[in-house]
Amino acid sequence: MKYETQIGDRNYEVEVTPGENGLKIFLNGEEIEVDYVEISPKALYSIIIGGRSYELWVRREGGNYEVFAEGRTLGVTVRDERRRRVESLKATLPQTKSGFVLKAPMPAVATAVLVEPGQEVKKGDILCHLEAMKMENEMASEADGVVKEVKISPGDGVEKDQVLIVVE
Repeated sequence: MKYETQIGDRNYEVEVTPGENGLKIFLNGEEIEVDYVEISPKALYSIIIGGRSYELWVRREGGNYEVFAEGRTLGVTVRDERRRRVESLKATLPQTKSGFVLKAPMPAVATAVLVEPGQEVKKGDILCHLEAMKMENEMASEADGVVKEVKISPGDGVEKDQVLIVVE
């Protein structure tokens, strides 16, 4: 498995593959000798790299690590191949819509207004009710956001495309 690793402001490519005597580790394409022992589960390690011994204290948070070694604390970020592919795919997806203007889809009468300015709403929340041709229509939020303006009150007649509620 290949990993992109960032230690401080330096980037490394680490590849770990099975070998005859355990794992083979390549750092930026060059094989290096590494041996390690976990002293305390997921916290303290004794590691030998190229014949030099280190003790590492490691604290993990997601794909980020805080490593204490030789009197220094290092921030380490590790991204495996799967994480890189997922992040790359997410970057190509359209951004989630944020904010919108709710307009009347037809001439109607506002029968209920369920939100007020400053209120947080989620996509799908019902913002108001409109009655047209003896049918009650629930008008839902198109995106997550915060109500900026409410331009109608219960009992108001509205025209097609009239702005009812503004959400940011």
